[in-house]
Amino acid sequence: MDNSPFSEDFVAEVLDACVCPLCHSKLNFVDSQFTCRRCNSVFSNTSGIPMFINQKMQSAKIQHLSQLYDRASFKYKDRPQSCGYSGNIGFYSRLSILKKWFNFEQVQGLKILDIGCGAGLLTENLVKQNIIWGVDISPALVTIARQKGLKAILSSADLLPFKTDDFDIVLCVGVISYYKKPGKIISEICRTTKPKGKIVVSSSANSYLIRFVRFIKNALGINSQLEHLYCYEEIEQLLKSEGMHIEDSCIGYNDNIWSFSNGPMNFKQKLFGRSVAVLCSAQPIS
Repeated sequence: MDNSPFSEDFVAEVLDACVCPLCHSKLNFVDSQFTCRRCNSVFSNTSGIPMFINQKMQSAKIQHLSQLYDRASFKYKDRPQSCGYSGNIGFYSRLSILKKWFNFEQVQGLKILDIGCGAGLLTENLVKQNIIWGVDISPALVTIARQKGLKAILSSADLLPFKTDDFDIVLCVGVISYYKKPGKIISEICRTTKPKGKIVVSSSANSYLIRFVRFIKNALGINSQLEHLYCYEEIEQLLKSEGMHIEDSCIGYNDNIWSFSNGPMNFKQKLFGRSVAVLCSAQPIS
């Protein structure tokens, strides 16, 4: 199947999988643009990639981040640090958490959504055996993700252009840290996940180490792009408010992963944690 932007195959896939992010109605494809059948919203393209986001739908913060990652994308050489991660440790702590919960070799035949997919580093090894959709705000990074086989499109995390109850697994790794109020993002994640589907939401940890690093950067005049550092209890509460069932919560530092299903974190974990994550499942429809 031809996965290139605006091939007949890909357009058919988008029309089948995607809806208007504003009213969740079906789309048409006319003159290289996707249009909503109900509200008549028009979604154009950037470098041939569907763009389900526009300036009216973006905050100044998101527009700034999009431009920042576009400018840095030329450095991309399969290294996490070139894709927005502060370093390899930050990336591998998140990847290790995913591998704690999912055996990548056994994840097959599933429809997976990677929110904030960037260049596709987290999910590129799952592409051959699964259908991976990715959304990001950077056209340059989405282009790289598409080259790896992800069905990546431009979209904001709080206005997802996908059908309700559509994905077996939804990953939102490191995205909510850029928002002080991520409630709409969590709501969209839960909306697009199938009943009994799995959800992983992660954030930069609210640990002493991360807070100290942010303090030093601020003292040096290096502005952090992160709006808020979350502890796992905050993420759990956000997911519970949407009716999700919490299965496990973790904090990670490189390949050292601590689970809190059997108790709260200790001082060492509070000190060194790089990433926190929560695994939950959508409740079946009664």
